[in-house]
Amino acid sequence: MMSAAIYLIVTGVLVAAGYASLAAGASLLNGMETMGPLIFFLAAALLAPCAVALFKLQRWARRAAILLAAWLLANSVPTVSAAVAGARFWPLMRGGAIIIGSVVGIRYLMDESVRAAFVKSPRT
Repeated sequence: MMSAAIYLIVTGVLVAAGYASLAAGASLLNGMETMGPLIFFLAAALLAPCAVALFKLQRWARRAAILLAAWLLANSVPTVSAAVAGARFWPLMRGGAIIIGSVVGIRYLMDESVRAAFVKSPRT
């Protein structure tokens, strides 16, 4: 997540300066990149704290990461459907990789051993 946040910040700066296209963030922003460079920074502002909190094993970060992965999964389905209907190989592969990564991430975060790591320990 932190790498995605850094990518969005750098790309947002390049888009704002006119050196990159809004389409540079399409794979992470799923159509919201047309809202302008500000959405790059807003998405990074959501991803970066979540990534830091995941390293600190905070419970809310695990839940937020599951929700973000589910959102990414849901937004990838139309892309894959359009790629299948149009017989386009590379968009299908990219969308399929996003779906697989999202499912693997959700499955990992829902695993009992990972869930146990995020349980608050009693204060002594």
